[in-house]
Amino acid sequence: GSVLDLYTTNLTAQAKAGKIDPILGRDDEIIQMIEILSRRKKSNPILLGEPGVGKTALVEGLALKVAADEVPNLLKNVQIHALDLGALQAGTKMRGEFEKRLKAVITEVTKSAQPIILFIDEAHTLIGAGASAGGGDAANLLKPALARGEMRAIAATTYLEYNKYFAKDAALERRFQPIHVGEPEDDKCMLMLRGIKKTYEAYHGIHITDEAISAAVKLSRRFIAGRQLPDKAVDLLDTSATRVKMSLTSKPPSLELEISRLKALELEIGTLQKDFDLNLGNHGAKLQELQASKAKLEAEIKAKEERWNKECDLTKQLMELRKKKFSEAGKKDGAALDKQLEEMKKQIAELQGENPQVFADVTGETVAQVIEAWTGIPAGNMNRDEMTTLMQLESELKKRVVGQDHAIKQIADAIRGAKVGLKKEEGPIGVFLLVGSSGVGKTELARTAAEALFGEERFMVTLNMTEYQNEYNTSRLIGADPGLVGYGEGGALTEPVRRRPYCVVLLDEIEKANSSVVDLFMQVFDRGMLQDADRRHINFSNTIIFMTSNLASEVLFEKYNEGMTDPDDLLEELRPYLNRHFRPEFLGRIKPIVFLPLGPEVMKSIVELKLGRMGKRLRDNQNLELHFDAKVIDEIVSLCTRAETGARNIDAIIDRTLAPEISAKLLGFMAEGKAPKKLTVRIDEERELHYDFE
Repeated sequence: GSVLDLYTTNLTAQAKAGKIDPILGRDDEIIQMIEILSRRKKSNPILLGEPGVGKTALVEGLALKVAADEVPNLLKNVQIHALDLGALQAGTKMRGEFEKRLKAVITEVTKSAQPIILFIDEAHTLIGAGASAGGGDAANLLKPALARGEMRAIAATTYLEYNKYFAKDAALERRFQPIHVGEPEDDKCMLMLRGIKKTYEAYHGIHITDEAISAAVKLSRRFIAGRQLPDKAVDLLDTSATRVKMSLTSKPPSLELEISRLKALELEIGTLQKDFDLNLGNHGAKLQELQASKAKLEAEIKAKEERWNKECDLTKQLMELRKKKFSEAGKKDGAALDKQLEEMKKQIAELQGENPQVFADVTGETVAQVIEAWTGIPAGNMNRDEMTTLMQLESELKKRVVGQDHAIKQIADAIRGAKVGLKKEEGPIGVFLLVGSSGVGKTELARTAAEALFGEERFMVTLNMTEYQNEYNTSRLIGADPGLVGYGEGGALTEPVRRRPYCVVLLDEIEKANSSVVDLFMQVFDRGMLQDADRRHINFSNTIIFMTSNLASEVLFEKYNEGMTDPDDLLEELRPYLNRHFRPEFLGRIKPIVFLPLGPEVMKSIVELKLGRMGKRLRDNQNLELHFDAKVIDEIVSLCTRAETGARNIDAIIDRTLAPEISAKLLGFMAEGKAPKKLTVRIDEERELHYDFE
């Protein structure tokens, strides 16, 4: 065969044979590619984009257009050949063998009667390929042919590799015209998935609902970090369809786990029984207990298996009915079949209840379950309706942040306004400067907001601004430039946000940051965009930015103790200090919010909240009821009010005094084999703590 058959794949032929999935939603990029390919000179596009955005698919889309005859006359009968660099390099022992093969490919492409466009995927691998000391690399063989316009090529690579390899070779770089392939918008991404839906349905034999497509795009964008759409949404749909298909033939995971537990129990019983028969230990009571557990587990497994079999049968019947509906016979008696289908659905819903084990279709719920398996974020948190979350935002925040109702209301109102579309197009959802003394709940509020809005506390990026007091620290935020230490590791701010675009960003003690670092943030506040060291645009439009500051907190404390309790009045008192420290253009882009010092009443409710959490932990882990005498709570409050560390001191008292003493006493009981049911903590006249176990 010809050299082209050996070292390239003919994409146009594959497109004609129907071996390429339909490509939708990329019309702009394909038109750009056609325009560049139709030029007289330098007609070589290079596709730049993150892994998984669909660069290779774009070229396949062009091949489909050529096969369907939907291109200008210039490209009417071209053939697109994808270069297989692996095959070119395989088995080249002698020096110059690789070059000889590549030269043969180039010659055949340039001499071919039918015009050929060469597609070089992962084009950066050409640079340095086949190079030996003093020898040229593959890129140098391509340059002359590309420069003279004898040959047209499409290249594809990622930004990182383009900057690392291509940009250094100016002669090669100028022969290619970059096309930026970004992550598609949600609606375009859904269109892409709808285009390939049929292929996946045929492969899995399962129906994929439109709700599942929407969920795959939205949930993967939010919860799957470090990967790009549409790639991650396609994988998610594929896995969901596999899961649905498997639910019909293999036992559900919960049942498999119980069967494993049963096997483990049987082994334990067998071992103990043998010891007991040989009089090697008094295991009679233990054996009876294990036998009872085994009998109970067997009954549970039997019930679950019966239910699973029943669900399988009903679901299969439902699928048969559907097939019948779309057959010739079904078209005649459609109404009767519809009635049967409704009945069937009702039966299945009644049997399954809250936790279905067998699925008939891929739905939004199944997609959420797959993400739960991948990321560990509960599916319930994902499927929460955003509107409900926003309406309940204040009550969620108040559960953990006490005594700052005015601040919570301002923040919740601003976030709701942004979500409804009242904020300007660019820029983050909200930018807040939280001003107040230490330990009044500023950081806690940011944590709570991350959990309430994005599902978990880990959707929060915390940067301590005391580390950014020098001008050169800006490079730490966006990543080091090429040639400097830390290049390629990503920035402390840009990398986490690139991986998790939906998050809370907390800038702690912003007043300590260098002014050039603050200038960098102003871009984010304004345009919601930041370019990192690798020239990638990081999008901040789905983030909420909280900055905390202790600026003039003693003034705040003083005025509050003098009786000024209105937050707006206090903010006016603080304004001169803010204006002195921050530039007007910075203050114009943010919303300052005052956090009030905590009075004894508020402090008391925080102490009760934290002690309640401790009690819950003891109840869950040790089955122990914990009670505190009212005087103990008053003592903790007075200790915290004396030290000006706010509620931070409460944690210190609990962690350094209460927790160690309670655990030491508990361990003493456990060593004696006792399990106390109740503990009361009280305080005497000398302010000594006493622990009464019952």
